[in-house]
Parts: sequence; structure tokens; C-alpha cells
Amino acid sequence: MVLSTEQRILYDNLYCAYKIKRESKIECRHPYSFRIHDLELCPIVQDYFANIIFQEDGIYLIIKKPSKDSVSGTWDKIFLDIKLDNKEEIKKIIEENLPKITNKNRIWLFNKLDNIYERFNFLKSRGKEIAILEKPLEVEEETEEMGEEESETEEEELPDIEVLDNEE
Repeated sequence: MVLSTEQRILYDNLYCAYKIKRESKIECRHPYSFRIHDLELCPIVQDYFANIIFQEDGIYLIIKKPSKDSVSGTWDKIFLDIKLDNKEEIKKIIEENLPKITNKNRIWLFNKLDNIYERFNFLKSRGKEIAILEKPLEVEEETEEMGEEESETEEEELPDIEVLDNEE
């Protein structure tokens, strides 16, 4: 979307609720943004927008497209099953689902994907755990074990506690 100079000034100074001024930069706190305040990378201003986000249950490609039903457009969320060795496969998935985003958005999106893989490979080379790549099943097993421990403690009898009255 191309904005006129007047629209850019109005949006930049008045309409953005996610803009936060820092000492060295202006930051965007929109949950789907790249964390930089730039109207070409703005998920609200742009009709077509895409980003990769981290959530508790995994890594997702978020895509915004215009919609006749909603002024703000529709948001699609596509799960990315990122592993250390499937970068080309993920790039292909992203390309297949990518809307008509700006060139700047495309560059930032693929830079972010490259950074994710670089970080994961760096952690792997250092022998560090990559928590987001862990299977959710392991977490469920741990909670089941904890549940068994809790039920064992409930079966134990607790000693009687004597209540003292503080009357003067």
C-alpha cells in the first residue's frame, strides 16, 4: 500500500498505538510486527503482510490478506515444523503461502528465517537444548509423573494441627 506524505505523517504521529520511542530507535510493539516502527513493515498499514512468530506451542508463519468481511483483513496462521535440517522445505512452504507482500517485508521475513536457523545451529553446536524444538509429548509425560507424585502425597496422613485461640 502506498501512502501519501500526509497519510504517513498522520499515521506516524497520531494513529499508531503500538509505537514506543526508545533512546536509539522507535519500536513497534504489535504482536505480529518485526519490532521496528517502519510503515513498509507495519502489519496494520500494509494490506499484505507476513512474519514468523514464536508461540508456546511452536513457530508460525502469520499472513495478513485483505478481506471484504473485515476492514483489518484476515490473519492466517500456518504452523512451521522447523527442524535443524529442513530449511529449504520451510522456505518452499513460505513461498507457496506468501501473498503479495512488499519486497522489504519479503527480505525481512527470509532474514528472520535465516537468523532462526543460524541460532538453532549455533545452540546445537554448543550442545545446548533448543526448547522450542522439543516434543510436547515430553512435557505431558512430566506432568503425568508429577500428578502421580501428588496423588501419593495426598494418600499420606497429615498430622493433626492444634489451633490456638489468642484471647486476652
